Amino acid sequence: MGLSSSLLGAELFDTINLKEQLPVPVAHDLMDRLLPPLPFEATIRVRFVGDIVRVTSLRVVYSRFSRLSSEALMSFLRNYAPADVVEKVVRIVDPRGLASALSYIEMIFGEFYGRPRLSYMIDEESEEPFIAVVVIPNCDWDAWGHIARMVKDEMRRAGLGEVASKVAIVCLEGLRGPPP
Repeated sequence: MGLSSSLLGAELFDTINLKEQLPVPVAHDLMDRLLPPLPFEATIRVRFVGDIVRVTSLRVVYSRFSRLSSEALMSFLRNYAPADVVEKVVRIVDPRGLASALSYIEMIFGEFYGRPRLSYMIDEESEEPFIAVVVIPNCDWDAWGHIARMVKDEMRRAGLGEVASKVAIVCLEGLRGPPP
């Protein structure tokens, strides 16, 4: 499968001296432009027992999603993207693994970086979706690498290596580049 892409505004980059350049400012309305609005918002219920918060592994989250019907699973995924986006994404990646990953990301990082959203990338040659994208709205360049590495490692430990290979984790604020 051949992939091609083109950068908008590539003339602003000097590819020889990348380290000497300041990041190019990016418009802050990326979330609105890249992701259509959700029909409604849903929340994850977290249980607190006194001062203790129990964080569970992705494997446990996946085992709970494995018990859901296909209809309930699709309904859950529609909390993160409109129905047409969900239909395309589930053709790329296992919906149970994806739902588990979204739930895990929201459970671990949602309070700090905002609720994740679901999208996909299109292969320009075939014009077909080829990779699912989890967009975390408010995490910056420094957090991006850490979050992506941690989540992908957890996915592999949970036996979701196939899902990890078909999901990109993107930090929206991180697209601005590293801080000056």
